[in-house]
Amino acid sequence: MSATLISCGSDPKAANNGNFAHAIDTFLEKSEKAGKMSLCMKNPARIPDDVSAGADGAARRAILDPYVRAGLATRHEAMKPVNSYSYSRNPPMHQVVEYKPSAVGQSAIQTETNMFGGRTIKLCYGSFRVSQIVNFTEPADVNGYRVSQVRWIPRVSSVADWAKTDGGKALVGAEITSAEHDELNAIAALTSTGWEAGMQ
Repeated sequence: MSATLISCGSDPKAANNGNFAHAIDTFLEKSEKAGKMSLCMKNPARIPDDVSAGADGAARRAILDPYVRAGLATRHEAMKPVNSYSYSRNPPMHQVVEYKPSAVGQSAIQTETNMFGGRTIKLCYGSFRVSQIVNFTEPADVNGYRVSQVRWIPRVSSVADWAKTDGGKALVGAEITSAEHDELNAIAALTSTGWEAGMQ
């Protein structure tokens, strides 16, 4: 089945665009209340980090400085041992640039732990909701549940203040624009009160 418009019916258990859109939006709202934003940077830089203040650190500083301009990180120069594992009383020192998350950066960091105990650190900047249901499969019985696979297109519903600054736009402006052109997958399961969704 496919459709381009979201239509709601009176039966919450019906397999239609409106019910699936409502289920996905409800899932996203619950996730946000639990501290999980839906819009996150695809390849955020690793911060904190100490980078050489010399020419050999120029490429890395060029990656991290936009985070400073966006208010996500602080930047300070310091003298540190060349070998951080050295136990010498007078180790050789060199000048580095310290990058650390700011208060704004800390609030944007989202940590997820998978079933194997692995941790994923995300830098998130906003949320989205359903713009369009592209298609869904005919509901089928899977492990005791009535399930449908749903493909949908999001619309950006909110963006963090830092992402609206010039520095923030340089980091995530293109991602925000492209987010509304992506097709995402969800799985919807029928419950006693209607459809409930989760992301795939």
